[in-house]
Amino acid sequence: MVPTAIMLALLAVATVLPIVQPFTIPCVGCTCFDKGSDHVIDCSGRNLTSVPDGVRNQGNVYEIILSGNTLTHMKYLDFVGTTAVKVDLSDNKIHTIDDSTFNGSPNIESLDLHENELSSLPEVLTHLVKINTLDVRDNPQSGFNPINLINNIMKEMGDTIQKFQFGHRELDHWPETISHFQDLQDLTLDKSSDQLKVIPPMAFHSFQSTLLILTIKNTKLVAVPLGVSTLRRIKEFHFDNNILVGDEGIVAQAFVRAHTTLETLSLINDHLTSFPRALAYIPSLRNLDMSNNSLQFISDESILNLGINSLVMQNCNLDRIPGALFHLKYLTQLDMSYNKLVTVENNDIQNIPGVANLTLSHNPIKFISNTAFGDHKGLNSVDISYTDLTTIPQAFNTTDVFNINLIGSHIDCMCEYVWVSMVNKFEGCCANIEEHIDDYVKLYVPLCPEHIEKNGLDPLAETALKNHIKTPDNSECQSHN
Repeated sequence: MVPTAIMLALLAVATVLPIVQPFTIPCVGCTCFDKGSDHVIDCSGRNLTSVPDGVRNQGNVYEIILSGNTLTHMKYLDFVGTTAVKVDLSDNKIHTIDDSTFNGSPNIESLDLHENELSSLPEVLTHLVKINTLDVRDNPQSGFNPINLINNIMKEMGDTIQKFQFGHRELDHWPETISHFQDLQDLTLDKSSDQLKVIPPMAFHSFQSTLLILTIKNTKLVAVPLGVSTLRRIKEFHFDNNILVGDEGIVAQAFVRAHTTLETLSLINDHLTSFPRALAYIPSLRNLDMSNNSLQFISDESILNLGINSLVMQNCNLDRIPGALFHLKYLTQLDMSYNKLVTVENNDIQNIPGVANLTLSHNPIKFISNTAFGDHKGLNSVDISYTDLTTIPQAFNTTDVFNINLIGSHIDCMCEYVWVSMVNKFEGCCANIEEHIDDYVKLYVPLCPEHIEKNGLDPLAETALKNHIKTPDNSECQSHN
């Protein structure tokens, strides 16, 4: 007899948990799986020239993926009987989509058509009454003229589209028909020709009160669009791989509204040599990515009073940790991986008192000063993987860092690590013994003469090491050596 309380609990769970219905028909020629409570049909990368029968009449499917095939013509009732919300047709050779292609599939909200051969928007889009996400980048792939964003089709979708991605290597002007998207929240321009150097100041006017995320990348623009200053609710602005911009192109006028909503800004690979003065006009900025710029100098004035929490400067040609970073009082995450750091000098990190997560991986670091961290109390993790270090830096003796990543660095494990705190947790393998660094420090070092002389013999240390040797977990370190 099952107690009443347990029965009630089971009934409560049964009423809450979603019941995932099985696929209606066998998923022939594709891979079918569940993503949470959603059914997914994945037919990607199979050299298909037509939509498989197993895609049709699947009455409870959420997503259909047909990317990376050789589809050319989407035909009548290709998706009949599906309840798909997302359809991915990217990276094919599609040049025609019949008006009736999506008849019988009324739930489509997201359609990915990027990297196909479409010369103009297909009329079928006007039949997708729920569509809110559309990607038409790189159409046509082999053509010289970018896809024609036909006025009446763009207007018909204007009330529903919230995310739109477009762009082509030959795009030479800003398409005015985008102004029909008056509820747009996420816009991406990916690629343009060298004829499009400046985006008109009024380009974002129609959705200046709705746009939250703006991405402009891989273009030949020479400056940040002035229209950015009109975006009243923008939270993220990604302005990346625009190699003709340079320092002069990050114009203060684009940020003069003194944004109170912009929190994330990336200026990756924009041919910058210094921190832009325009950052001073973004008091709400919390996350900044300056990666892949050859930064020559970071002045105190350029980052004074910035309230950023996260700063990424990967591959910026830096050979020192900039002293100006001490102005960033609220900085908690600093990533300077893939630079040219050879040493970390006295108090370099102590001078950034708020940083909790520090990444210096993939630098040719040979030496870290014993006072580099000072008595920094906030450090939680330090990533110095794939460096030229050969010993555990004694700088960790002055701070209780929980996680220290030394993977890929050729660390010799020795008895002299008596000073290492048991609070520290190390990732990585010893270079001179097939052991994890963490196991060596915690199991071998306590039996070293230096440790016994300083701290006495732990009566459990020998047993702990013997048990570890009986059941070692160092297979990755065996391959490492």
